[in-house]
Amino acid sequence: MADELEDHLRAMRDRQGSASIKDLRIWTRAWIDERREMLSKGSPPQEDRG
Repeated sequence: MADELEDHLRAMRDRQGSASIKDLRIWTRAWIDERREMLSKGSPPQEDRG
């Protein structure tokens, strides 16, 4: 799961070009919320394709 989060953060940074601590917090929270929603629906998380 940590690898998935790291991949997600790298993909987001690549899109934006740079990242602040605030960006990382926002992207991490969005990733967590997305995973939590998928788990509550019973869907397995899918890889972030960027």
